[in-house]
Amino acid sequence: MPDSVELHLFTSGTLVFAGFEVPVPFFLIRHPDGNVVVDGGNPLAVARDPRAHLGPLADVFEVHMTAEDHCLAQLERIGADPAAITHVVQTHLHMVSLQQTGAVLLTADAADNRAQWHGRMEPRALTSLQDALNSIELLRRIAAEHDALVVHGHDPKNWAAVSEPSSYR
Repeated sequence: MPDSVELHLFTSGTLVFAGFEVPVPFFLIRHPDGNVVVDGGNPLAVARDPRAHLGPLADVFEVHMTAEDHCLAQLERIGADPAAITHVVQTHLHMVSLQQTGAVLLTADAADNRAQWHGRMEPRALTSLQDALNSIELLRRIAAEHDALVVHGHDPKNWAAVSEPSSYR
């Protein structure tokens, strides 16, 4: 276990939709009290047979993923024992505070990209567009209040900017 909190950023491949290629991220938080995987990315089944796993969505998304992009393969590559994962967090509730980096906000699907974050594009409203807009506004206030590094769920430019380095402390 590390002495302080570390955040590692990964992508389990990409999905292409309407000409846009977006990362499918997941995160490892190494913490003195245990290791946490946030989201986990695409399941291995997506790399093996997207149609079998995604069903009709395979007609909508072009999947770019190999078995090496899967969560377990990437954790093992950096020497993180999957058996040492003590918690798994599913996306949509993401405030992380790191000793050196400070606050990091993982917006996941609440704000897929910077255009949604800045109000230039409507969010994917799964139930209520107004609730989705209210959620993004709340997240913007929280990020500003904590001067947080913002990591969007599916924005290729944001991902390129924040994934190097691939870990934060």
